[in-house]
Amino acid sequence: GTAAIKQYFYDFLKFSQENKNAKGCLISNVSAELGIKAEAAVKNEIRNFTLSLKTLFFEKLKVNASKNEEELNKQANYLIVSMTGLAVTSKVYPESYLNDYIENTFSKL
Repeated sequence: GTAAIKQYFYDFLKFSQENKNAKGCLISNVSAELGIKAEAAVKNEIRNFTLSLKTLFFEKLKVNASKNEEELNKQANYLIVSMTGLAVTSKVYPESYLNDYIENTFSKL
């Protein structure tokens, strides 16, 4: 469950830091740059990607049978926002800050 999602966060961080390029995430970059000004087709693609990722997070969180659907949904939303934050900040902050961010994010679950 959460261990797989946490690994996804660390894998993203490793990818974003490859060759010291601070790649970030296309979805996060477009969302931050265009926001509500984006064309409908772009917004739709962002929504679809985000929903797919949220569904994946939800399914992994569901491994913990002690949580109800509402709590799982809230946690999946939290992880989407956390992932977006990581994508944006991975371009600026040192790896030690980002590792602390990931650890703190998952200590809340």
